[in-house]
Amino acid sequence: MALKILTGLLNMLGRADWRTCELSKEEEIKMVEELKKLLKILIRLNELGHKSCA
Repeated sequence: MALKILTGLLNMLGRADWRTCELSKEEEIKMVEELKKLLKILIRLNELGHKSCA
């Protein structure tokens, strides 16, 4: 269920079932790099949020 919600939020419902999700190595690397960038932004925003609460 969580995977369907996440893929829905990412507008990738077709990838909710891992058995039908086939990417080339290059596509997979590109997606991982984009995810890393987004996670860095989220971590930084979280850190900034904690500092403003202190």
